[in-house]
Amino acid sequence: MLGQSLKPDGTAPRVLIDRARRAKALLEDGTVVKVIVSGGDPAGTGHTEASQMAAVLESVGISREHIIQESQATTTAENIWFGLRWIPRGTGQLYLVTSDFHMARAAYIVEEVLAYFYRMVEDAYRHNPDWTERRGRYPRLSLHQAEAESYCGSDPRSSADSDPAADVNMKSLALRARNELGYLQTGEVSKSLYGAPLSDMMYIWPVQINVTLNPENRANFDRALQRAESMSKRLCKCTSPPEPPERKLGFLSTSSRTIWGILMTFVRQQKPMVAGEACET
Repeated sequence: MLGQSLKPDGTAPRVLIDRARRAKALLEDGTVVKVIVSGGDPAGTGHTEASQMAAVLESVGISREHIIQESQATTTAENIWFGLRWIPRGTGQLYLVTSDFHMARAAYIVEEVLAYFYRMVEDAYRHNPDWTERRGRYPRLSLHQAEAESYCGSDPRSSADSDPAADVNMKSLALRARNELGYLQTGEVSKSLYGAPLSDMMYIWPVQINVTLNPENRANFDRALQRAESMSKRLCKCTSPPEPPERKLGFLSTSSRTIWGILMTFVRQQKPMVAGEACET
């Protein structure tokens, strides 16, 4: 379960609560047996995102023994990188839990970080006589996407979209979805995974991920871009920050059960959306 910056007072924002409830549902229906809540304190509130997510899970009845806290990560890439050490031995299925508007970029980052990890391990042990895999191939995790649904707020006046310095939790869903699309379109995501000299973004872990070395990168990126475009269209009229579902104006998001083929057909029929474009009328 991926983190999200806390409110300035250190409490959990709406999107973080929605992600926690999505993880709770996976536990309750037996899909997963453990939840790794990942997130440090990039906003400097004095509370880690992981601790707040764990508290939310416990408040809705999830036993502490089912929760694993990873409290270092400050970015999506670090969520999966630092989370790897906490994945229980024997795990074959990994469910990525994050918000619907964040899933396209998050899934792409996770796919590329995992691909780097597999290459790193295989290169390190390629000539080791104890490497018992017949093909020298590290076992892959099956990655599944579990979206937390977002709900549009009822008061556009509460949005702080015009203030670049405002807390991200005061931004509208429309802006956040457009930003997610822009991060992919500009190449910022791929460059930041590599770091200097391509990007000045600093990660805690000192690795440089060259996504072009992954044979599946092009397909991963195209899939993420299509999904981000679709979500930006879907949320473009939501000019308010998210609210609890009982206060929503309308159901705006797809659920994890949405048929992907139908969604992709819709996307292909639409012209590509550029971050910052106004909604189609």
